[in-house]
Amino acid sequence: MTGARSAATVSAASFAQARIMFLDELAAGAGGYHISRSFDLAGDLDLAALDRAVRECARRHESLRTCFAVVDGELKQVLTARLPAVPMVDLCDVLADADPAAAEQVIDGLVRREAATPFNLKRAPLLRVSVIRTAARQHVLTITLHHIIADARSLAVFLGEVGELYRAYHGGVEPGLAPPPLQYADYAAWQRRRFDGGELDRHAEYWQGQVAGLVELRLRPDRPLPRRRSARAEGHRVTVEPQLVDRLRRLGREENASLYMTLLAGFNVLLHRATGRDDIAVGSTASGRDRPELSGVIGIFINMLLLRTPVRAEDSLRAVLRRAATVCQDGFDHQEFPFERLVALRGGARDPERHPLFQTVFQMLGGPESTLEMSELRTRVRPLDRQTPVFDLLCTAAVESDGSLTVEWGYSTDVFQPDTVARLADCWLLVLRRLVDDPDGLVDGFPLPTLPDLADGPGVDGEAETVQTGTHPTTAPDPAAAPDPAVGPTEQKLAQLWGELLQREDIGRRDNFFILGGHSLLALAVLSRIDEDFGVKLPLHRFFEHRTLADLAADIDAAGAPRSRVGA
Repeated sequence: MTGARSAATVSAASFAQARIMFLDELAAGAGGYHISRSFDLAGDLDLAALDRAVRECARRHESLRTCFAVVDGELKQVLTARLPAVPMVDLCDVLADADPAAAEQVIDGLVRREAATPFNLKRAPLLRVSVIRTAARQHVLTITLHHIIADARSLAVFLGEVGELYRAYHGGVEPGLAPPPLQYADYAAWQRRRFDGGELDRHAEYWQGQVAGLVELRLRPDRPLPRRRSARAEGHRVTVEPQLVDRLRRLGREENASLYMTLLAGFNVLLHRATGRDDIAVGSTASGRDRPELSGVIGIFINMLLLRTPVRAEDSLRAVLRRAATVCQDGFDHQEFPFERLVALRGGARDPERHPLFQTVFQMLGGPESTLEMSELRTRVRPLDRQTPVFDLLCTAAVESDGSLTVEWGYSTDVFQPDTVARLADCWLLVLRRLVDDPDGLVDGFPLPTLPDLADGPGVDGEAETVQTGTHPTTAPDPAAAPDPAVGPTEQKLAQLWGELLQREDIGRRDNFFILGGHSLLALAVLSRIDEDFGVKLPLHRFFEHRTLADLAADIDAAGAPRSRVGA
């Protein structure tokens, strides 16, 4: 398809969009699912040309004009004609007499606020672009997109097109950009057809094997975890010198492993040494853009992957590298299977405060950098702000132009203190050096004197036997036991609703929605139907706090559900 569709077109959401919608609602729009970038602009800014360029880019890409609604229990994309504007805040007078440090503090505060301000996912556009005028020929450009409509590659596409459009409009000529050959809604519809048609079944079989018997790797926190996690995050940056990177590449080539696989092998050894665990399961990311026609599409294609690698004390480092390479190759061969469906395959209850399956992620950035070129303007990327932590530990590696490797160890400050993460990062570098110096040496055959003890994090032991409902542990029901029948009009109506969505008839009042096979996509549908059938709007976190049918029914009654609708 070329060009853009008409206004207010409704189409299916992708699995990734449903996942982000679920997580965003669970976090109450705390800002952890924003993609932000800001630039210092030096020179004469043509604000009219910039505004026109942003609007034209949004006209070209439907995702930039998309919002979301639950229709008949399913999440839908709503493609609108709403285009973003580019407002300007003039701080010239305010900053004129301020010292540079104070001025920078004011600017940083505005940039951070712009990046963190929540979006209403029911209202387009889910893109904000604004300009802060700091002096006569000095500006700061801020760009924020919600992750539900974009990923890192999308930001690069957006900046590239805005730059080209700006240069054309500023120069008084018409831009020469070709129409996009594909829109994200086309991709979402194609993905749904493939899944519904059974084309992804072979991937399901692989991932079912990966989650079989999985016990989540949970790292011991430095302090007791709060009941509700905060949005505080920090980062610790380390650099791997070019000489070590070259040696890691050479060793990887000997074992048919990429640089990422080699780095991951070292990371797995580190986690084994820190936890004593022989089964290391961490998360990673796949770009989802393996088809060339998707390279210039703005949308969310990122898929999360589970990489589960056995690491034993008697293994050699080379053996761990070979195993990590195999796990990565197999995982990326099956990357098309939506992570949301993998979570559903695993089953079991969901903890609203934790990402499912893993809380430790190791990823590597690739692809073009997000740069902006605007005629004679000089542009400089401002340092990125910390985002709301989605994981306990998120390590992101990126190769620099000089051949070195920068690794950002992002962490939740609810979980770790700075010293713990710094010691982990230092020990990882020691593991990498040992890997290239003595690849046939044993995993436990060398000292790591500053390694923190992260064994036995909360919830590891016995998590397969119990699930958490609110603050009270509840033993998972015996599937052979007869269901406790629903009583009262609200429970009966709710049992009927669950039965329709879960495609089951044996719904008991003490059954847990997630134990019965519910997942994040169905949870959103339940809340939508509760609103329609009972006239009660419940936040997503309440659904997690009241996961049995009886508890949720009591919550609906307490919220004042109209009896006329309950008994309808």
